[in-house]
Order: sequence, then C-alpha cells, then structure tokens
Amino acid sequence: MGRPLNKKYFGNRNVGTDGTFASGSTLSNTSAEIGGKSISSFNITNSGSWLANNVSPNVPVLGLAVPAPQIADGVQAVWSVTYCIDTVTTGAGHTGLVVGDTYTSSLFPESVITVATVPTGVGANATFTVTTPGSTGDIPLDTTNIAITKASGSGVASFNVDIHTKLLSATVVTHGSGYTEEQGFTITIATGSGATGTPPTISIVLTQPDPTQAAGSVGDREPAIIAYAWLSGAPAEVDIVRQVSTDRYRINKNGEYTRTGAHTGKLKETGLVSGTFTGNEGAEMNIWAFDASGNSYLVKKLTARKAVVYPVACARLNKSAGSIFAAGTAVPWKFFPGQANASAGYVKIENA
Repeated sequence: MGRPLNKKYFGNRNVGTDGTFASGSTLSNTSAEIGGKSISSFNITNSGSWLANNVSPNVPVLGLAVPAPQIADGVQAVWSVTYCIDTVTTGAGHTGLVVGDTYTSSLFPESVITVATVPTGVGANATFTVTTPGSTGDIPLDTTNIAITKASGSGVASFNVDIHTKLLSATVVTHGSGYTEEQGFTITIATGSGATGTPPTISIVLTQPDPTQAAGSVGDREPAIIAYAWLSGAPAEVDIVRQVSTDRYRINKNGEYTRTGAHTGKLKETGLVSGTFTGNEGAEMNIWAFDASGNSYLVKKLTARKAVVYPVACARLNKSAGSIFAAGTAVPWKFFPGQANASAGYVKIENA
C-alpha cells in the first residue's frame, strides 16, 4: 500500500491525561490517549455590557459554553466565569443625590458605587463611578430598577438604578483534549423585553505541540488526523486506531476505547459520508485536505508522504472546492500545526 502512516498521526497514540499510556486491550476515558490540543486559556477582547430585564417569557440568557472536542473521545474542557458591574445609570430628575456619596447593592455586595455628578437641568441624569466592580459567578437575570443603599455621605438613603453588567474573567478549570484550530467559539445574548445587551468577545487559546517534549512523554501532545465516518446511521467523528491500507482504517467513535478499533472505515472522495461500502470494506469515511488558498479536498488515498485528493466543498468549514490540484492528483501533505493554510505545492490534512 506504499509507505504506511506513522502511528503518531493517530489520536490514540498520545499520552493520557494521567501521563501514562493505557494498558491492556482497552482505553479508559479518564486516561484518554487522544491527539489534538487542549484549551490553554481564554482571551477576553471585549468584556461586553448588558442590562438584563427578567420579563417572562423573554428571560435573558447569556450563552456562555465551552465547545466540545472535535476528536472522538476528547475530554471536555471546563471553565469558570465571573461577572461584575460595568456601569450604573438612573433616570432623569432624581433628587437628593450628593456628589461623593457612596452606595452598595445586594446584587454585587462588594461593589462601591459613587455619585459622580448630579442632575443640573431638565432631562439631566446623574452619573456614577464604580470603584470596586465586585464579582459573581451567577448570570444576573434582572439588573433593572435595583435598589442601592447609602454607605456614606449626606444624600438620600436609597434609590433605584439600572446596573449594566459585564464579563470579568474566564479561566480554565479542566484543559481538556482533542480540540482543533478550526473550532469556533460563539457567545450570544438574548435580552428580555426592553433590555439591551452587547455580548463579550472571547477567543480560545489552544496549546501547540511542544518541540522540547520527547514523543510519547507526559508533556507531548502530537497533532492527530481528524476523520468522520458513517456509523449508526449518521456521520460521527472518529479516532483512527490503525491503518489497514491506503484507504481503509480501523476506527473508534465516541465512547469506544478498543485497542484494535471497533469499526472499519474506507475513504470516500465523492462527497460527505452517507452510508457503507459493500462486503467487509466498512463504513464510508472522510478525511479533509486544504490547499494554500484554504480551499478543500477529500482524500482518496493517504500514505506517509502523499495524499490523493479530489476537490469537494466543505460546508462545515465554509470552504470552497479546491482548484489548485485536479481530481486524482497525488500531493505532498503535512499537518502545518498552528498555520492556517498549507504551503504552495502541499495540502494540509485536517488535524487537531
């Protein structure tokens, strides 16, 4: 079948989360030997600002969720998120306020809200500064018309304000495994009636292969081929266990940890997986490749150095069918870790 693929290209080759290779005939999820990357950290480039109005049935939802790993049997990452006060506003015409007076709120008990200016004309609003933003791990569902109570000063004892909240921090609790460069991270805010919101902007920072770590060591996280197969009547992300021929593989899907692979997959180059081949050839299986322009191909055969590719659009990644290489061309391939596209003359095999 030509020179076979190195086992390092398969996800199950990697060291588990406990720093050891699993032993015996099965793998364990707690020691998942999965390729790809972990989530290293989160970058908050815009903390957002929203005013929640808990009006049934339009309860505001801040949709913050870490995506699932793309490689089968990857470990789900977990994060911890906190929120704090962004700004405080109140309607026009409020009386009894004194500049410099401080107030507190039961919604954010650590916060110190200071009167910065008071209304001086018709339609004027008071303004406030927040010297201690405070924090909470819960998403505030209603931050309108919130009572704040005087902590110091000579002005009115209490009055109601609108509290606009924002994202304070996002930290990794469990780094996970099996993540890919291509995975997006979408955050949305659906606000209640009369409420407004600007969502935060967050990007995932993934670990990269560490050239200082020896292959097979505890700190090693080698990239792995991403593949999809038609299993149980639907497309499934799969983990390649071993190569049988240039176009056939033994594979596991999520929840399967066999050493020999629970299924056989055969590469399909004419389109997305949608069934099985005849006889013992196994389930239809896709491996994707991308050229220097970022456009896509399906792989028909894969050896240690060459991929036989066929131009096919990849709707999942919003990629157009490639035009650099004709159908049936054998092209040199690499993983190009951390690089968006292949170099000229190569294709990049989808990997994590």
